[in-house]
This record gives sequence, C-alpha cells and structure tokens, in this order.
Amino acid sequence: MEKSKKAVSYLLAAAALTTVTTASVNQNVKAENDVKVTTEPKQETGKVSAVVLENEQGAVIRVTAHEDVQKVKTTYTVDGTQAKTVNFGNLTKGQVKDIQVSFGTQAPAVKTVKTLPNTAVVSDRVEFAKTVKSHAIKGSVSFEYETKKVLAIEPDTPVVPTKPTDSVKPVKPVDTTKPVTPTQPVDTVKPTEPTKPVDVTKPSEPVKPVGTTKPTEPTKPVDKPTTPVGTQPKDEPTIPSNPTDNGTWKEETRTRTVTVDEEYTENTTEDVYETKQLFDDFIDLVDGQGTLIKHLGWYSDLTQSQIDDELLAVPSTVKDPKTIFVRKVRETKKVKVGTKTVPVTKVRKVQKQETYTVWVNSKTGEVRTSEPTVPSTPKEDNGNWKEETRTRTVTVDEEYTENTTEDVFETKQLFDYWLDIVDQNGKLLKVVGWSDDYTASQIDDMLLALGDRNTQPQSHEYRKVRETKKVKVGTKVVPVTKVRKVQKQETYTVWVNSKTGEVRTERP
Repeated sequence: MEKSKKAVSYLLAAAALTTVTTASVNQNVKAENDVKVTTEPKQETGKVSAVVLENEQGAVIRVTAHEDVQKVKTTYTVDGTQAKTVNFGNLTKGQVKDIQVSFGTQAPAVKTVKTLPNTAVVSDRVEFAKTVKSHAIKGSVSFEYETKKVLAIEPDTPVVPTKPTDSVKPVKPVDTTKPVTPTQPVDTVKPTEPTKPVDVTKPSEPVKPVGTTKPTEPTKPVDKPTTPVGTQPKDEPTIPSNPTDNGTWKEETRTRTVTVDEEYTENTTEDVYETKQLFDDFIDLVDGQGTLIKHLGWYSDLTQSQIDDELLAVPSTVKDPKTIFVRKVRETKKVKVGTKTVPVTKVRKVQKQETYTVWVNSKTGEVRTSEPTVPSTPKEDNGNWKEETRTRTVTVDEEYTENTTEDVFETKQLFDYWLDIVDQNGKLLKVVGWSDDYTASQIDDMLLALGDRNTQPQSHEYRKVRETKKVKVGTKVVPVTKVRKVQKQETYTVWVNSKTGEVRTERP
C-alpha cells in the first residue's frame, strides 16, 4: 500500500513539473533531435523535417512527419514579404505534404483558430531556409505531439486514476520502483529517448494529491479534444479530422508564356509565260490550175534538189506542176515574258502572354485548373455511384450511293477549203479566206485586180481546220454519294447516385 502511494505521488509530481516547465523548454531550448533546419532533400530522424526543393513552377516546401504529430502549421516568407501560413492539421507517421511556391503569386495567409492548451501535448517547430532562383525562402513548421496523459485533478478531491481511453496510444509500462527524475525536463521532448510513463492503470486505492506538487493553475479540459493519434486511417491522410474546416477555394487569374503558330505573308516572285505562235513557210505541189497535188513540207527542211525531184516525179498527165508557198503556224509554245510578285502565307512559332484561371485552397495551398465541385463541407452520406448502361435513339447522317447519267463530249476538228491567190511560181499574192464564203465572180475580180503583164495570178485551194468544238458522242453512268438522315439505337453509360438519384454522364 505504501509503495503504491509513493509511486502515485512521484507520478503527480513529475506531471506537474512537466506541465510548468514545458513552456520554458519551448521558448529557450530547441531539442536537437526534433528541431531540424535543412535545405537538402534527405531523410531526417526527428519527428518532423522540412526541405525546400526547386521545380519548374518555382519551389516546393516539403514537410514530412516521421512520427504522429498534431496541428502542423507551416509559415514562410519569400524575399522577406508578408508571411504566408498553411495548416495541415494532424499528420500520421510517414505522411508528406507539399506547398507549391510560385514566385510573384503567393496564396494569402490563413488565419488559424487558437485552441486551449493540452497539458499532455508538447509544442515544437522546425525551421528551413534556402535560396531558389535568386529568391530567399525562409520559414518554420510548428507542430504538437503527445507525451504522457496528465490527469486533471482538483487539489482537495482525491482522484481515482481510470483506464486510459483509446485517444491516448498506450506505451510500454516500466517498473514502478523507478520514479521519473524531474531534473531532466528536456527528455519530455526528446524523441530518441522518450520518457517511459509509470504504470498507473492499476492503483490499489485512491490517492490524495501531494501538497508539494500542487500545480500553479488547475488544468482545464478542452472542449474539443485533439484527434487521437493512430485513430485516423493512414490510407486516407487528406480527410481532415474536423469536416467543417476544409478551407475555401479562391479564384485567381494568372499569366503565362505560351508558344503558338502565327501566320505571316511573305512576297515571292514567279515567272510569267504566254503562249505564242511561231510562223514558217510551207511548200505545196499544185498543178497549173492551182489544185493541190502533194504537201511537200516546211521550206526550211527541204533542199532545192529535193523540191526539183518532187516536180520531176509528177506524172506527165498533170499540166504545169509547180510549188507554192503558204505561211502558217509551225509551232505553238510558252515563252517567258516577265515576272510577277506573289504573296505566300507561312507559319512561324511565336511566344505570347495569355491569362488563365486557377482555384487556390486557402487552407492547404492546393492549386486546381478547374473549379472544384466538391463542397467545402462534406455530407455525412453522399450515396454511392452505380454505373448503368442505357440505350437511346439518335439521328445520324448516313451516306449512300445513287447513279446518275452525264453526257460525254469529245473535241473534234471540222475541215474546210481555204482560198489563196498565188502567181505562176506559186508565191502567195493574197490571202483570200474560206472558199465557200466567196462567189466565182468575186474570185475572178480579185484575179483581174492582181494580174499584170508579168504576173499570172491564179487561185489555190487546200483543206485545213476551220473549227474545233466539243461534240456529244454519248452518255455515261456516274455514281454520286449523298447523305440522308437515319435513326438508330446506341448504348451509353451513366452513373446514378443511390441516395439522391442524380445522373451523370461522366464518372464522378
């Protein structure tokens, strides 16, 4: 009995001393193993570590919990500007939180709500500092963690210690014969060698508080106890313990540089061609009456001996064979006549500034490019979303082929007789025209007008193309593709909420 009383007395004395000295330890002593100032991305051995990392958007402040901690709050400044604060709430062991720092557009500071102190909780913080892209980032991460549960007792009322609730994670008990030494208060915040609590879960009888360990101020119970460590599932670390404090989403307009395609006009020169006709003399072999006997060819392609041979080869029945010259088109070809300026449209890559809208969470600093649809205050029962396959009738365009007939044309040449007046040597004296356009008397008048003592004019006719035109030669069947409206059944997927009956076409 006496041993039990002494053990409880030692426990109460140590608890009171721990409560009184915690504030002074937090102000004057930074525990070497818990307070880590780091600027390199490496694993720390304390309860919480903070590191500043550089990324494309700027920098990231990464906070890692190496043990279960509560009320984690990060406060930082960039180049000495107004301090920004981000609350993470409770973090479990191994949980990591990132804060994106974009230089020039920082999330506004978040005002936190102060709660009553808990005598079983120790407050601490870790500092960090680093320069990223010529910007100095400084700050600290404050947090709390539980040590031993201190019972709130009245000075004049004996308290029967009860079995600790599930909100305090039990630790391994030690021998009751070894009381806590109050001369080493730093051990209460030293994670490498935590103080082992005295087993007070099985007292033999109620013990009156010792007068020498009377606390300076009775401990007041907290209205809303801190979320017990270990009760929150580790696979859902982002669900806050208090559903009414999810932070608000604030819309912001930002600018960024993007690369786009820009069309521009550039002038270039092109050659200009025209179709021209090249004339030459053509030789025909005719009789004395001007009737064509034979086309000999282009004058420049024949020698005089070849021409004489052709005249000798004419049968003797033909009277007065001779050659005549006819000037006509020998070649049609394109000839460059100059140049012209032609504008050409080209595409080049340019950079320009564009504005875009983001939504920033005032509590966590999270940034989203689309407006969040999740309400800030989650409902107790939102129902389950069930996938369903449904059918509906839709009107679509359907292509079909229909045959039609088209006329077929061919380009044909129509020949007629052309009339020229030549002398006795076949030399052209006058170009008359198409033979059927003149009467015999008109032709005789032209012969008399050109005749003299030395010249014996005569008419010369030969066939040539009078007209080229398209002539219908038949029809052909041509398939034509047309479009018509048809109705058909199609299946689609929806998600139905089992509670509200809401239907969505996209997976929630």
